[in-house]
Amino acid sequence: MGNLSKRKDLIKLDRIMTLIKDWWLIVVVLLIIFTLAGMFILSFIYSKDKEVTLDLVNSWVSLILGIVATLLSIISMFLSFYNLERTNEINEDSLDSMKELQKNVEATLQKIIEIEKVVGKKSLSTGTEVAYDNIVGMDNGFERRDQERK
Repeated sequence: MGNLSKRKDLIKLDRIMTLIKDWWLIVVVLLIIFTLAGMFILSFIYSKDKEVTLDLVNSWVSLILGIVATLLSIISMFLSFYNLERTNEINEDSLDSMKELQKNVEATLQKIIEIEKVVGKKSLSTGTEVAYDNIVGMDNGFERRDQERK
């Protein structure tokens, strides 16, 4: 049940990351455009009371860049967590595949050992040598082709 919960969480995270990948540039550009437009409009409003100096504009630009940097660092953090979760999922899938492959190899080796025992007993009882390279693997098991060497 825990594995199913992890998969659901990963699917949710995948949707969030897709949304972020699709919209991050648009959000950043809109943020910069609106804040610069706001600075421009506010410079006309406050120009009557106070002069808009380069120092004031520099402070606002620093604030805008700080907001953008914070937003991008949050996106980067989500991406790193997402990549970590995806890596863990891929590792678990690989491990499961390797375990299944190992079971198949062990079962195949057991069948080969059983066939060698049967072939060895028959060759001892008949006094002939049986070529082991004539045992051919089949999808449904093993087929033995006895060819006696004299």
